[in-house]
Amino acid sequence: MSSSVTSKKVQPNYSFSTSFIANKVIAITGPTNGIGKAFVYRLINEKKQENKPRKIIIISRNAEKLEKLRNDIVTTGGMECTVYVCDCGVQKEVLQICDEIMQKENQLDCLVSNHGTFCPKSKKQVVKGDDPYEIH
Repeated sequence: MSSSVTSKKVQPNYSFSTSFIANKVIAITGPTNGIGKAFVYRLINEKKQENKPRKIIIISRNAEKLEKLRNDIVTTGGMECTVYVCDCGVQKEVLQICDEIMQKENQLDCLVSNHGTFCPKSKKQVVKGDDPYEIH
């Protein structure tokens, strides 16, 4: 009995629908570079207004980049946007920002946890609460 296996080359499909966040409030960490930035601009460039989120909350440690991105979201995307400056690799800052968001925002429907943290190999001792992987 002989069996032949044929392989079919699969072409990636990089398009996706944003309808799952239509009229929602979403928070995005790490939106100023890489995948997070691409995701934000995908939302900004969404042609169908009904597929856009009602509000975007952007969280990153670079205030200057956040402000530029906020301006693009508001002017080009036509969406409401709130900025929070936070280093997501520092648990104390994350907890403080979470408290602040919970107090100021009425609603949060979606969190895109996209931030990156750097933990050098030379770090011999990890103090409880400082481990970047604990925050995920």
